Amino acid sequence: MVVSIDYADVLSSDDALVIDNLRGYNLPWLEWLLLEGNKIIVRKQQVEFGPNIASRTGNAIMRPSNKSWRVPSEFAGTITNNWITRAIDNSESQIYDLLDRIFV
Repeated sequence: MVVSIDYADVLSSDDALVIDNLRGYNLPWLEWLLLEGNKIIVRKQQVEFGPNIASRTGNAIMRPSNKSWRVPSEFAGTITNNWITRAIDNSESQIYDLLDRIFV
């Protein structure tokens, strides 16, 4: 699979978005991870971790707060620096070695 440089094809995938029809919102989680960097995602809300029956996952829920929520810095990314680009950068020498073995 070839991914477009702006990730538009990946971000338009059904898997890149959580749709909650019951509560009436869309959660574009992959866009946040790949593109939004350290931008505030949800104002005046913080994540409260721990068992909660109101949670989609059962383990976390957003609660009102004076703070705002952002993607944690270790996961935050921009179009040129995200978990995909970092994985490729970290594997670059291995990729070149593999290509050398295949084509030489």
